Amino acid sequence: REAVREIVASGVGIGFVSQAEFGQDARLVRLDIEGPAMLMDEALVCLRERSAGKLVRAFFDTARALQLSAS
Repeated sequence: REAVREIVASGVGIGFVSQAEFGQDARLVRLDIEGPAMLMDEALVCLRERSAGKLVRAFFDTARALQLSAS
């Protein structure tokens, strides 16, 4: 999101970000899009070399459990 905001702020063009990611930036204007609700896929990521770590595995396991309980 930061990259999109900076590119737009530098005058290169327009960008598309979720409302939650827009943040506060006095250089930019937000134009809301009307119509049906839009969904956005999200993903958890980590460095490959840290993926076997105990805390990282526990976090991913918790996220999977929450995802299953929400569906």
